[in-house]
Order: sequence, then C-alpha cells, then structure tokens
Amino acid sequence: MKKGLTVLLLLCMLYTNIYLTVDAEDNTGSWFVDTSGKDEEPYDPFGIFKSQPEQMPSGVQNNNLSSQKNRVKADKSSSQIQQAKAEPKKVTTTMTTTNSANPNVKFMYYIPAKAVQNPDMAIPVIVYVPGLDSDGEECLPWSFYGFADENNFGILTPTFKFDNEDFENEKSYQYPAAWSGQALIRMLNKAKRGGLNYSKLYLVGFSAGAQFSSRFSLIYPEMVEACAILASGARVKPEKKTDVKYFIGIGTMDDEFRLKNAEIFVEAARNLGIPLEYKQYMAGHETPDEEYQDVLNFFKRVHNNSF
Repeated sequence: MKKGLTVLLLLCMLYTNIYLTVDAEDNTGSWFVDTSGKDEEPYDPFGIFKSQPEQMPSGVQNNNLSSQKNRVKADKSSSQIQQAKAEPKKVTTTMTTTNSANPNVKFMYYIPAKAVQNPDMAIPVIVYVPGLDSDGEECLPWSFYGFADENNFGILTPTFKFDNEDFENEKSYQYPAAWSGQALIRMLNKAKRGGLNYSKLYLVGFSAGAQFSSRFSLIYPEMVEACAILASGARVKPEKKTDVKYFIGIGTMDDEFRLKNAEIFVEAARNLGIPLEYKQYMAGHETPDEEYQDVLNFFKRVHNNSF
C-alpha cells in the first residue's frame, strides 16, 4: 500500500513539473506577440519585458521597435527624394530668330544643384560664346561645370551660325545690336522659365564670340558684371565709363591684328578708369587651359568683391 502511494505521489510530482515547464515555454513564446496591429503594450504578467527588454526572445516582434524602423525608412526615403531634387539640371533647346542664317538657335543652359534646390534664389550666369560657327555646348570647357557647382553659377551657351551675307552690313551674330543681343535675352528668359533664375551675367567669348561678348557688355552694361574678351577679331573699345569688369586675353603668337585689337581695348578702358586684367599667353589663335582657369579665377574674385 505504501509502495503504491509512493508511486502515485511520484507520478503526481512528475505531471506537475511537466505542466509547469510547458506552460512557461508557452508563455515565453506567446505573450510578446501582438496580433491587434496597434501600438499597445504586449501582455506581460511578470513584468519581464519592461524590466529586461534585451531578453526578448528571438523571432518576437516589438511593435515600438518596428515603428522606429518604419520612421527611419521614411526619413531615408524623404532624404533620397530631397537628394534627387538637388541634382544639377542641364537642358539643350532652341530659340527662333528673324535672322535667315539662324532660324533656330541651339543653346544649352546648366543649373547647379544648389540652385535647383533653391529655385527662388537668383544666381550669376556665365554666358559662353565660342568661336566662329562653333557649337557652344561642345566647346564649353569641363572646368566651367565644376566652377558652376562649387560657386553656384549658372551657365548658358548659344550656338550661333555665321551670316556671311549680312556681315558687311553688321547684321551677323557678332553684332548684338542687330538681333543676336535680344535673342540672347530671350534665351535667358526661356532658361529662367526652366528654372535658371539669373541675376548678373559673366560673359566670356573667344574670337567671333569675343566680338559678340564685348559689344553686348557695352550695349547692356546693366546686365553684365564681368566680361572676358579672348582673342577678339574686331576693334571694339569702350566710349564711356562702365561698371563692367574686364579680362582681356590674347596669345602672343596670334595674328598681329588681334594683338592690336586687345591693346586698343585695354588702352581705352584704362583711360576711362574701367577696371580690367590683361594677360598674354604663349599661344596662337587658341585658348589654353591656363587662360580659361585665369578667367574663372577672375570671375570668382569679381563675384567675391575682391577684384
């Protein structure tokens, strides 16, 4: 009898131990699970989750932690959208004119990332006009893009075609008073509608482009902050004082008449008290990389009021 009671007692103790163990494992695996979809406190009868959150079993979802992760993802997504908006913008388009040789003038404009991100902020714009019959976008030095990004400048470059029939009567594009000056202003306004909110212009022209740039700066001085005249093929000189700052560049092995054109402009400007920088380069009728770098450094000093 005693032996039977002992066996029965042992069986009861074994059953109780198994039950408690399974119940504890069940609770450990279930009380943290929240299937309601709400950010409510999970069932935690013993306060283990609150006091020791680092002991939460693997595979169990913490809704508060999940919410934090979702917020991080949302923040990253928002940051990526902002970053996408801040990419530089480059547009190649056309502008119609009344000139028979230029019924549709191709031009390119470039907006740096900072200006794309802040479209209401007006920025200075480099207007680059290449040599005779040259494509502005193709001839534009790559260093100009880096300068624009670093200093928050826009860029616009037209591709004018030479009008040989109208050159003698001063109606080719080298003479902005005829039509090309207003065409450039219309290009700037079209670019503005596209996001290039321009303020002052920084002109740079080579050869025939220098003829256009120098004349434009004298016709519309209120629009121009600085002008780089590189190897101009025309004898253009200021007739009155202007606030435009000038950079004059020429190769020492260029044609003699171009060297003379540069000296005529420099002498006239200095006599009128117009601020300028004049540099000669060991080059022919071309623009060395050093010269373009000097132009950009000049523009930066003008923009920073240190010239």
